[in-house]
Amino acid sequence: MSETSHVRSRRAALIGLFVQVLIALALFVLSIYVHSNAIALLAWYVAAGTPIWFVTLLVFRQHELAEFEKLDLDELRREKQATGGGEAMFAAEGGGGLGFLVAKTRLEWMQRWLVPIFGLVTGVLLAAIAVSNWMALR
Repeated sequence: MSETSHVRSRRAALIGLFVQVLIALALFVLSIYVHSNAIALLAWYVAAGTPIWFVTLLVFRQHELAEFEKLDLDELRREKQATGGGEAMFAAEGGGGLGFLVAKTRLEWMQRWLVPIFGLVTGVLLAAIAVSNWMALR
């Protein structure tokens, strides 16, 4: 498999996810060790950011798959032109029909629905942490 332009982005998202989980776990352990509610609250805030890294990782992987899909379809088009065959496969859409672009369709779905939903879930989670902290301080 050759590298695409999204490999570095996917690696950065994976490293970000790993670091955020590691820091959240370290803060949870530290809050238990020193019996600090403030550090425990900070750990919850840090942990609430992990879904964003996870979705970022998924989206960049899907970008990568869509790019591989595009390269494969381009190769099929070149083979069709070289051999003169494949009219049934590339008849009307030229190899870009919906049946051939599964990864691209999935990427568009992720960008339209998955990213905003996880953004809202993260926002609700942060708001719930803030409300619970506010109630505890009352």
